[in-house]
Amino acid sequence: MKIAIAVGAALATAALLTACGGSGTAKPEAAATVTVRPSASSVTVTAPPVTRTVTVKPKVRPSAAPAGPATSMSADGVYVVGVDIQPGTYHTTGASAAGGGQCYVARLSSTNTNDIIDNNITNGPSTISTGQAKAIDVSGCKPWIRIGG
Repeated sequence: MKIAIAVGAALATAALLTACGGSGTAKPEAAATVTVRPSASSVTVTAPPVTRTVTVKPKVRPSAAPAGPATSMSADGVYVVGVDIQPGTYHTTGASAAGGGQCYVARLSSTNTNDIIDNNITNGPSTISTGQAKAIDVSGCKPWIRIGG
């Protein structure tokens, strides 16, 4: 009697051979033919070991990027260059409604609002470069957005 065993049936082959007596080989990767002899007193099943390679990729949650200097000034206040904002050139579209129609900006040599390098009051679009300023003071303006280094 001949029986064809399909892929992955090495265990079924061993059980069948043990139950019926006989000999044969089973390869998990391919079909196998097993010959069963009812008169056999022992069964030998030889099958290559099945090796599975599993690659596990750990789920890594991106950590929050360390907060660095911002690229915009969106509220009134004093912004320290290199700490609160990145150095560079900033642009606003003008005064905010809360500013009463006037936008004030000053480049400062320190965080003291009296240490003014230069300042300006505008009601329209304006651009400022941080240059050698240690801080920038803004008041009554729409957001200042960094437009260059």
